[in-house]
Amino acid sequence: MGDAYILGRSHASSSRLNLSHFLWKQVLGFNVHPRIPTTGSPRIVDIATGTAIWPLDVASELSDAQVEGFDVALDQCPPTYFMPGIRLGTWNVFEEPPEDLIGKYDIVHIRLVVFVVKNNDPRPIIKNLMKLLKPGGYLQWNELDLSGSHLERGSTSNAGDEEEVAAEAATAALKRVQGVGVAHWTSNLPAILTEEGMVSADKDVYIIPPPYAKIFSDMHLMMEEEMAMPTAEARQAKRQEIARISEESKRGAVISTPLSVTVARKPLS
Repeated sequence: MGDAYILGRSHASSSRLNLSHFLWKQVLGFNVHPRIPTTGSPRIVDIATGTAIWPLDVASELSDAQVEGFDVALDQCPPTYFMPGIRLGTWNVFEEPPEDLIGKYDIVHIRLVVFVVKNNDPRPIIKNLMKLLKPGGYLQWNELDLSGSHLERGSTSNAGDEEEVAAEAATAALKRVQGVGVAHWTSNLPAILTEEGMVSADKDVYIIPPPYAKIFSDMHLMMEEEMAMPTAEARQAKRQEIARISEESKRGAVISTPLSVTVARKPLS
């Protein structure tokens, strides 16, 4: 099966992923959700690891853990000799896991695969992630909470009169995102995990603090710039929209999409 990734793998793309990691950690306050036990010597794997920044950071926090990362390609990861003790490998999450990975992990982490999931259905991925877990192991799935997207808006002051910052481009883009989010799988992930046999599935939503809203927005615009467009006209229209949204954000009208973390456990039997 081919690579379904629609974003870039350049040094700029890698820098965006690394920025995303630390912004998420700033808002969440953790890499591994506090509900997930990390005592002992847990075996932890990051799926769709990207630049391997998550396993690298987790390994620095949990010195007794065995931390690994897998992705369909490792082009964005540091050379393995820079990461002693962290195993990296290639695996397409839509394919059957290799035999040596089945039932081996206490914690499986996956993040931001919204552009990889096909037909608004994460079940094929869930089935394969569950195969990686030991009985009683935990899945942590981090995604954007599209249904909670909203505008953070400041005001302009002119001769003592305050007016909301104009946000035509951001408002139009927000309506598209909200329209997708209503019936999107990310909104229903705990229920889907429960249907697939996981237990204690629960989702926490984290609102981005207003001081960080533009920082997240700029990062998301970088992602938008990487997305492939079908025609030259579509690419030009996308560039113009990004420029308008960027200018509006400078004046205090920013699209803000909450972060969500869903945790579920594989049954003991």
